[in-house]
Amino acid sequence: MNFKVKFYRNFIIYWILFYLLVAFSGRFLSEKREFYPFFRWSLYSKSYDKLRIPFIMVTKMKDSVFEKPKNLNELKKIHSLTYLDIHDELLSVKKFIDKRKPIESVFFNSFLSQDCHYKIYYRVYDLTEVEYGNPEIKRIAEYKNSELSYYKDE
Repeated sequence: MNFKVKFYRNFIIYWILFYLLVAFSGRFLSEKREFYPFFRWSLYSKSYDKLRIPFIMVTKMKDSVFEKPKNLNELKKIHSLTYLDIHDELLSVKKFIDKRKPIESVFFNSFLSQDCHYKIYYRVYDLTEVEYGNPEIKRIAEYKNSELSYYKDE
């Protein structure tokens, strides 16, 4: 009986010791250098000064050829994809784009690759400015004649 009373009286101390043990061991044992519910430092420590949003401009898709490039989101009659589907797919291939590697994606390798000509751009917002409404547009890559080529950094 005496042990239970001491345990419950010191429960806060035991919990704090356990919490600190898990938090600091995550710093050294975890691949991301933290265990999620314990000391989530990256919630507050990682923020970027630039926001990059990818988008695709299409000049040819299947049988349709456009005089002026059109945003892929505007071509719903041809591809019947929603804005969210396109946005999610662009975010999933962003890691390939950032590393300038061939895109390994079912969407890009099947849907966009067949008789298509498109360019991938980034809208870059500078979040350090008070008014960041006018983004900088950067060319990233071009797909033409079944070949994806990346532009040099500008």
